[in-house]
Amino acid sequence: YPTLGFEAKKKLKTDDKRLEYIIKRNKENKRHLSEIPTLNENAKELIKKIMKIANDNNIKLFFVVAPSYNNLNSPDPAINRDLEKLLDGFPYFNYRNNNLIPELTENKSYWKDLVHFNKDGALIFTKKLKQDLGI
Repeated sequence: YPTLGFEAKKKLKTDDKRLEYIIKRNKENKRHLSEIPTLNENAKELIKKIMKIANDNNIKLFFVVAPSYNNLNSPDPAINRDLEKLLDGFPYFNYRNNNLIPELTENKSYWKDLVHFNKDGALIFTKKLKQDLGI
């Protein structure tokens, strides 16, 4: 990953071992939903600007929240309600707070880490997203 601006601190032999290590660290860190940042006013204003630019330029815009492994690290439900209200009129696909794709979210062989697919996982998710978008 060095070309993407970050590098793994601990080299692991397989994606499976890497995912197990990350899950273990996540549990050890005791990261709870209450620790996840809220959707602040600055973020809301930026989203409004993006939506205005899209409207002004007849750009079809949709918002997607991709799933995470076993839907760990899901945002607080209040953030989702804020987003749904803010995005009124724009398509909003939230795959993290439900189990629309259990064969993907529950199978660690499709994940690089808790929130990034490997190539096979990305292909499955892309197929589902295309289906939901009607393309």
